Amino acid sequence: MAEIRAILLTDVVDSTQLAQALGEADLAALWEAHDRLARDLLPLWRGREIDKTDGFLLLFADPADAAGYALAYHQAMAGLGSQVKARAGLHVGPVILRENSARDVALGAKLIEVEGLAKPTAARVMSLARGGQTLLTAEAREALGDSALRIQSYGHWRIKGAIEPIELFELGTEATVFMPPSDNPKVYRVARKGTRWLPVRQIDNNLPQRLVSLIGREREFAELLPRLSQARLLTLVGIGGIGKTRLSVELAATAMGDFGDGVWFVEFAPLSDPGLVANTVAKVLGLKEEPARPIQQIITEHLGEKRVLLVLDNCEHLLNACARLVDLILRRCENVRILASGREALGVACEHVVQVPSLSLPDPKQAQTAESVMRSAAVQLFSDRAKLVRADFRVTPHNAALLASICSRLDGIPLAIELAAARVRSLSVDEIHQKLDQRFRLLIGGSRAGLPRQQTLRSLFDWSYDLLQEREKLALQQLSVFSGGWMLVAAEQVCTDDVTADGELLDLLTSLCDKSLVVAEQGVGASRYRLLETVRQYAGERLLERGSERTIRRRHRDHFLALVEKAAPELQGADQAEWLQRIEVEHDNVRTALDWCLVDAESHCGLRLCGALHRFWLLRGHFSEGREWCARFLGKIEPEAHVSERAKALNVAGVLARRQGDYLAARRSLEESLSIHRHLGDRRELAVSLNLLGDVAMEQGDLPSAQALFEESLGISRELGELRGIARSLHNLGVAACGKCDLASGQALFEQSLTIAQELQDQSAIEHALWDLGMVTFQQGNYLVAKDLLEKSLAICRKLGERTGIAAAQHLLGHIALEMGDRPTTRRLLEDGLRIRRELGDRPGIAYSLEASAAAVAELGDLLRAGYIWGAAEQLRERIGSPLPRVDRPRYDRWVAAARNGFADGADFESAWLKGRALTLDQAIGLVLQDEPATLDSVQR
Repeated sequence: MAEIRAILLTDVVDSTQLAQALGEADLAALWEAHDRLARDLLPLWRGREIDKTDGFLLLFADPADAAGYALAYHQAMAGLGSQVKARAGLHVGPVILRENSARDVALGAKLIEVEGLAKPTAARVMSLARGGQTLLTAEAREALGDSALRIQSYGHWRIKGAIEPIELFELGTEATVFMPPSDNPKVYRVARKGTRWLPVRQIDNNLPQRLVSLIGREREFAELLPRLSQARLLTLVGIGGIGKTRLSVELAATAMGDFGDGVWFVEFAPLSDPGLVANTVAKVLGLKEEPARPIQQIITEHLGEKRVLLVLDNCEHLLNACARLVDLILRRCENVRILASGREALGVACEHVVQVPSLSLPDPKQAQTAESVMRSAAVQLFSDRAKLVRADFRVTPHNAALLASICSRLDGIPLAIELAAARVRSLSVDEIHQKLDQRFRLLIGGSRAGLPRQQTLRSLFDWSYDLLQEREKLALQQLSVFSGGWMLVAAEQVCTDDVTADGELLDLLTSLCDKSLVVAEQGVGASRYRLLETVRQYAGERLLERGSERTIRRRHRDHFLALVEKAAPELQGADQAEWLQRIEVEHDNVRTALDWCLVDAESHCGLRLCGALHRFWLLRGHFSEGREWCARFLGKIEPEAHVSERAKALNVAGVLARRQGDYLAARRSLEESLSIHRHLGDRRELAVSLNLLGDVAMEQGDLPSAQALFEESLGISRELGELRGIARSLHNLGVAACGKCDLASGQALFEQSLTIAQELQDQSAIEHALWDLGMVTFQQGNYLVAKDLLEKSLAICRKLGERTGIAAAQHLLGHIALEMGDRPTTRRLLEDGLRIRRELGDRPGIAYSLEASAAAVAELGDLLRAGYIWGAAEQLRERIGSPLPRVDRPRYDRWVAAARNGFADGADFESAWLKGRALTLDQAIGLVLQDEPATLDSVQR
């Protein structure tokens, strides 16, 4: 008797090619692994094996179990390698099971056979599936009901042996990128036209031929395809060259089976008269004008009840006329769907608007290998189009980083990438990369069959630019001076002038966003705007042509100079994290302001910027960059000019050089600053320079010189009655004393510094003195007293919001907890401090945290993990140019030596160290914060 069952057929695709590619032993091992994983899943999903070939014939009482098995099976298959994929077909229907006799089985017959149409139906459905797909029949889809599974319809297909076409569905997960089944000679997709079915390829249409493959739009395609059948009007918007037309054509061709009465492509780009919009649509539909009848009426009566898809391409320059016609068609023709594209939305009531993004780009945080860059759609497109003009083109380890940079600098815009790729006919990848600064001269030579504006990048942007109103053109030009985006308040200060009035800029920004020329991104509490780099370069050239670049760039510089000078004192206060983030977000703009200062006659503004950016560069670890900017301005301005600003920049350069261990350069800069302050008679700043020089001497291990410099600074501060300077010098003298292992003297000096800080009620100075005292008492082994002092320091830091101090206090408290045997507290404190430093982007602080955490991990017995972390910390210090200070080296060496001695074979420790050097910063931090995704097992793999 027949029973309703879910029947699932699986099959390993391209098994013949697989057999040829693998050796006999590898192939046998692969099949064994495949069969084992397939059978291991069956009990979990209550399935029954009926037959076995390259795949399996399986039965399930519950269709949901069959669906769950199919998804689990494909997921498990991924573990066998990317070259091995399987397909599956699922049908639900009446099944007759016939058990053979023992004699038949002995003669080679199957134990159980399935009779009826269910098995061949499942087999035919499976034959349409791609590798990794599970296709369902309509019966299977209905049996699954309203489950939480993702299921996508692909319309009706004519299948050999089936009287009527059957609807096919794909079963997937949140990660599935849905793609229609591929055609083969035995099956084809069909559409209903009136009362009959016909092959999709016979549906009336005028879609352009797709001569090259669509690359990198899988996710957009999967999202938009179902929306095309649901929405009356779907509009794709985006900047010129982003690929709206290509995506529209691909969507229309794939969805053709839903529109048996025709799919019609209407190209508006060559049209300039809005009055001819309806006539152009009528011509595409094969309609003729009639006396005394409006052409719009002829169109709507012709479409009537037909199931038609209209693809209206490049509507932006005829926006109002297109919107009026679309609105009329949608009101009168219920079954018509419209897919429009342009730079901005039509503004019709039922419109669904989708922004077409740039192609995905290589991750700049990853090492750029041939394999990693080819995971990005932009590089895939470049490679594919380059091979059309040079068959031997390959992505290699030598050109991978350059290709990643080219595609990133072109903003992932498909047309720009295709034009660049065409240049490999006569230029190397390196030469293309070098010439990108002149991209509008480089990127020419598109298809002669294409529209004129699609043959060069400049023509494309000229087209969009010419459609703007004069005020929009001016605003776009002025906005080109921003790098990395801007907030509204910055734009209002930089771009508002006699032409653009107060309050008008927001409306202009909104209009430019609507036209896909400005990108708006919603941040926390406020929107941020940006230009794609290609748009920015084009608009910048237009600004230069107008002759107002100098004025706008000066306003831009002045705005960001004011910002960083306002931020400088805040980087030590309660809002430190907020201000650090504000400067980090505007870092590209700050760099642009610095760059302009090199060009402008008022270069002393660059020295002011350097002085104000001092603490930001330190906390963010921008040592080399900060030194480079200081060197440029110090070399450009005559030593006799702007001496006060020069002395501050010299101090910044000296401190940054000291953090990098370049003590010769640090001493040279600080001594010049010292000389300026002696010449100016500025005793207060002289005391500051002496302290900074003392820091250099102390880190070099020259404690006598350091002590002499600190004492001279102390004498000047006492002479001036400058209590803050006195407290700072006493602090430094205390550190020098501790460096000589004179902990008692160090403690006494720290106590004097604390007394002055308390007298001044300077909470920040009090916190520093308490930390110093906690550190020295910890070194003396008095853990309870040290803990009390550091907790007081921590409380003040929390009150002030001084997150750098919070991290430092937690760091040392973690070591105290370790010495006292409180391992949970050790882990919590060290990890909390590391998290703060990661959030602040304090890379030097992160290096210290990693080193100390490795020591703590080693004390807890996990020596291998400690080796990984130390290796990563060493690599971080090399990357940011901040070697371990000499005064910290003895303690560090003791930690490492103790861990190394814990290994029977030192090679294991050295291997872990080398592997740690290859970790990303996130992976290294993850090894400390074991609740993070990175684990030792994942790193080892």
